Amino acid sequence: MIGRCRVFFKDRNFGFIEYSSSAEIFDSSVFFSGESHIQPGDFVEFDIEQDWGGRTITCNLERISRDVAPTVARVWRGRVVIVRGRKSARIDYMDDAGRNKQIWFSFEELQPLEDGLIYDPVPGCLVEFQIAIRRSNRTAANVSIVEWPVHQQTIEEYFADAEDLPLDVPEPVAVSQSSVLSPATRNLTLLEIRQRRKQEKS
Repeated sequence: MIGRCRVFFKDRNFGFIEYSSSAEIFDSSVFFSGESHIQPGDFVEFDIEQDWGGRTITCNLERISRDVAPTVARVWRGRVVIVRGRKSARIDYMDDAGRNKQIWFSFEELQPLEDGLIYDPVPGCLVEFQIAIRRSNRTAANVSIVEWPVHQQTIEEYFADAEDLPLDVPEPVAVSQSSVLSPATRNLTLLEIRQRRKQEKS
């Protein structure tokens, strides 16, 4: 069986592993102890048995690569729409019936990218995730950012990024207005011009 370490108490040397009984979500957990090399978030392979008190515990516990994560529970895709500080965010995704769904996740569920670093998500980024049960509530687990949103440049950003004009640009020179009228009639109205022409002909 494959699962993931949810919590480990170092001082008491025990913890709990979550696993999927339905291949859809992490909906079950099991006790383990004496495995100090297992850390929260590690994927593990294990068997289940009963202890002397009838309690379900793990045995043959081994840590495995994160590459097996898709085999633990179904992987979903959605987009981050709301980010609350640096603590949590909401994902909108579509279920098998084509209905829009929402689910929240804690930043503790973020997985490192190819460069080994963990980045805070932003609204619009595409993520892959699995669904787990936390305190009887559904939450996104093992969240990986697969695509960042494309930024649309605003008009203000366009002008802010525009190159400055060179310093040697000549100052604009005022051009005097030209007229098709002769200097004698340039400042007369059309009616005055007609009256003057009638006087010249008479």
